[in-house]
Amino acid sequence: MDELLNKYNHNVIKNLDKNNLIKIVNFLKDNHCDFIEDILNDYLDIFTFEYKEFINKYIILNNKYNGLFLNKA
Repeated sequence: MDELLNKYNHNVIKNLDKNNLIKIVNFLKDNHCDFIEDILNDYLDIFTFEYKEFINKYIILNNKYNGLFLNKA
């Protein structure tokens, strides 16, 4: 856990909202993402996006990759 906390700027940690993070994780699970732990470890700042904004960005990228965004990520 200390490694994770040291990896990110204090502001990233401070700006995380637990409920928002849970919503995003559940969305990724529902979309059969099997590397959520890797995303949490390496791209924690993604979870600072508001849920709706995250979904909008996901939809745009998924459309760009013909519905295969998570396969290509």
